[in-house]
Amino acid sequence: PAEGLSRRSSQPSHVTSSRFAAGYSVRYHGDNTAEGQTAWIYNGIANAHARVELSVRASDGYAYSVVNQLLENGMAVGTYTLFAEDGTDLGDRAFVWVTQRGAWDLGSVLDVDPETVGWDFLANAITVAENGVIAVHGLPQETPAMSQGVAIARLNNPPPLPGP
Repeated sequence: PAEGLSRRSSQPSHVTSSRFAAGYSVRYHGDNTAEGQTAWIYNGIANAHARVELSVRASDGYAYSVVNQLLENGMAVGTYTLFAEDGTDLGDRAFVWVTQRGAWDLGSVLDVDPETVGWDFLANAITVAENGVIAVHGLPQETPAMSQGVAIARLNNPPPLPGP
């Protein structure tokens, strides 16, 4: 388990014929208090397991992520909860995971900056095609806080390798 967690309880949610699987692990602390869930992806060809843990609240270790779709090539899209440094919950954000490259906030790896085309942020990656076209929910700029819109976006091909 991750540091500070006493155990995890894992559930598979997706599997491909190309030997990829995805699911989530419920995060527990010593007193058996659930502290969210962490999405995971397993590459059966490389026998490699990756957690999608893009943001963790430092005060209690809470994190949340879920895979919404897993493709035959191992690409996955989903949602995670973003926390500010002070622990403030900034809401859901969309992520993409690419084999041998890792996971990113989806807004950082698209062919256009979401803010420049009228989106405050992308909250949920719904589905993705093999060519990198993704359907997302997001918060359009200058709309009430509970409003969401749907957009189609394209990944930069390929997404950049993780930082230094």
